[in-house]
Amino acid sequence: MTTIYISSKQAHNFDDYTINKIGVPSSVLMERAALAVCQRLLESRNFNLKKVLVVAGIGNNGGDGIAVARMLYLKQVPVKIYLLGDREKISKDSRIQLKNCRKLWRSICFKYR
Repeated sequence: MTTIYISSKQAHNFDDYTINKIGVPSSVLMERAALAVCQRLLESRNFNLKKVLVVAGIGNNGGDGIAVARMLYLKQVPVKIYLLGDREKISKDSRIQLKNCRKLWRSICFKYR
């Protein structure tokens, strides 16, 4: 499998095109990205998943991390989330991901800095 790297500007342009031109909601892109990361983590022998800490910001990339944490939790992986940033400024999609996590389990570790 060949890995292709893109810049943050390219990623933003791809997201913008997919959301605004094709019409795929950003929340769907977030779920798909998280699913791909989760699948890769679970299939790889390069990661120790006995305890996982997801460190995420309050923007949409942080939402991707929160979604990954939720998916790992659903696969019985012990996971905690450390959220960095002002909780009042969390993005809409990240707030939805956080709400979804809280519905699933209460023992999750949410910290704001």
